Amino acid sequence: MFQFYNVFVLSIFAFCIVRNDAIRTIRRSEISDFMTSLDADEKKEADSPEYHDVQELYMKQRLDHSIDSNLSTPSAPKIFEQRYFYSSRFVYEDSHIRSSAQKERDTFAFLCMGGEGPGMDKSVLVNSVHCTGDMLELASKLHKERGANVHVFALEHRYYGKSYPTFEDGSSPVKNENLVYLSSRQAIRDVGHFVPFATNKHLNTSVVPWVTFGGSYPGMLAAWARLQLPHLIHAAVSNSAPVEATVDMFQYNNYVTQILQDETVGGSQQCFNVIQEG
Repeated sequence: MFQFYNVFVLSIFAFCIVRNDAIRTIRRSEISDFMTSLDADEKKEADSPEYHDVQELYMKQRLDHSIDSNLSTPSAPKIFEQRYFYSSRFVYEDSHIRSSAQKERDTFAFLCMGGEGPGMDKSVLVNSVHCTGDMLELASKLHKERGANVHVFALEHRYYGKSYPTFEDGSSPVKNENLVYLSSRQAIRDVGHFVPFATNKHLNTSVVPWVTFGGSYPGMLAAWARLQLPHLIHAAVSNSAPVEATVDMFQYNNYVTQILQDETVGGSQQCFNVIQEG
């Protein structure tokens, strides 16, 4: 059985800051300052023509999906605003205009899972470290070569980017006791809530195969979403996902050693030697 891990890898303001050799909890004001800087960066991004088709949207997400939860704190909100991105770039405008001899276009929904790396912005559905390669490339192929409609989404992980909850007592969302809501279990249930919501809001049919995509930790979420939500997730593309991670995982180092020397992927013996000597 897959083991679920609490998520402690956050963005730059995730858990603590090292200052004067001391670790301290992030203040709420610092989270606010960070959000302001994100707003400024994203305003510049919004003016770029390459992102014109990408929408930045929000949904009301449950903070605690547990049925019989003992986690809830008195100041915890019941919901928070979770950010997501959507593009219909790979959807034909004439989807409903087909000749009688042609069958209805195949339609898919691709979901990029957040959860590692920088916070998401509109580039996530254009050119980013998250899901650009496999997800968008496959969407493009299905669209151009098979005439399919592919709706593409990216769901920001809770406690990342702009998807932080606001606590009624004004405490920081990354205060120790408030981090109980940050886990892979909760993140997967976020997906379980998001898929019906997005299907109803953005798709013109309820019978659409959803496919999750992700690499590393998001790859774990992509696979677990398929495992835990088979009634919602049709398939998953999970890259480099350590779903069976172990302590002192020497197999990973062995594989990296091979790749560093493999010239077919840009490695070389010289490259390996430099790293080994370092």
